[in-house]
Amino acid sequence: MKKNKNLIYFIIIISLVFVSIYILNHYTVYSSDDYSFLYKYQGTDLKPGIKPIESLKDIFDSMKYLHGHVNGRVVPHFILQCILVFPKVVFNIINSFMFLLLGLTIYKLFEKENIIKNFKPWLLILIYSLMYLFIPSFGMTVLWCSGSLNYTWSILVILIYFLYLNKLLKKKEPKIYDFILIFVLSLISSNTVENFSISVLFFTIFEILIFSIKNKKFKIWYIIPFVGIIIGFLILFTGASNGTRQIVDNFFSIKHIYEKTKYLIEFFGNKIYIILGSFILMGITYFKNYKSDKNIMVYYLTGMFSILPLYAVFSVVERMFFMMYISIIIAIIFFIKNFFKKEYMKYIIVALFLISTTYMYFTVCYKDVKKSYDRFIKIESIILENKEKGVLNIEIPDYYYEYSKYTVFNNKYTYVRSYPKFWMNHWIAYYYGVDSVIVNEKLEKIK
Repeated sequence: MKKNKNLIYFIIIISLVFVSIYILNHYTVYSSDDYSFLYKYQGTDLKPGIKPIESLKDIFDSMKYLHGHVNGRVVPHFILQCILVFPKVVFNIINSFMFLLLGLTIYKLFEKENIIKNFKPWLLILIYSLMYLFIPSFGMTVLWCSGSLNYTWSILVILIYFLYLNKLLKKKEPKIYDFILIFVLSLISSNTVENFSISVLFFTIFEILIFSIKNKKFKIWYIIPFVGIIIGFLILFTGASNGTRQIVDNFFSIKHIYEKTKYLIEFFGNKIYIILGSFILMGITYFKNYKSDKNIMVYYLTGMFSILPLYAVFSVVERMFFMMYISIIIAIIFFIKNFFKKEYMKYIIVALFLISTTYMYFTVCYKDVKKSYDRFIKIESIILENKEKGVLNIEIPDYYYEYSKYTVFNNKYTYVRSYPKFWMNHWIAYYYGVDSVIVNEKLEKIK
């Protein structure tokens, strides 16, 4: 009876989350880099003679160009192009499922038992609430096609790798399929966003070192994940830099470390208190509950470690801190789960988070995503109506607005501009099959 009840609760929660995220995906259109990945990839600037993807060879050729001219994140972009061959609805469904899986994977960090048999509804509700509230640049990292593969999907694979490696280290006699799977997971995990990939190496060294010291034995199969990481690194770091991740010359100088720390503190603003607060929560919980799962601390520190590689680059954007924010989510859950022993206290806290998330979803998240979608659709209709009339050099009204983090249109580079040479102008024109699209600032702005 309890199992059936748990299954019902589980289905209700994941169904509501799936629907909520699918709606946002549905109202998120192609944006920015998506257009270039819809075709045989030749960079973000539109080049003459570019063609749609017609075969698997075209995708391999695209990744070869990506690696040689942009960056080495071949694995996520390969998967992206494979999905973009299909209608957008296919991506919407798969991406919503991946968001669900990310929440369930975080759940498994805390609960190793069978999810349905020992299901804790409050814990899963808390996880998804925190994901909606804390994931940085939500529109760019969760909803944007190109961004979701690099961030949401990549973090999902990394967490699965963490869980599987920990499980495998405890296994007395791993099977052949275990070795194959850990190799594949380590390779994929190390070919994601650069600072995430370095955190994967940190985690692997730490976990294997701890187990080797504890058991006073180093098993030969421990080399396998390192081989996967090395291959992933070779692909990633031999790829061209797109400018934002070029390495600074004075990485180890005290002056640079001081200036970069100051820059990051200013970059985070008031969020720095959330970051520092997560350290306090982890410290309080860990020392108060010394019998608690020590692996949680390792997961937390791994995510926080992802900040350090950013000291070696010139500039950062908020989505680079995705892994760090997952660590903050872990710290909050760890604190609530272990510090509050009374179940009713957990329910009250989770209820407050749920109310906050629900309010935010309808008043900010859905509202902004739908509004940005409606405005873009108006622009699209103007382009298509003109095209039908035979007008191929099209002027459109300005549709730029500032939105919250929940829409891809909170980035000015995703808009068509008033000067004709801007790269988005070229892509929008090519995508809709017209000669040119340009913003005429004299026209009344899209409402």
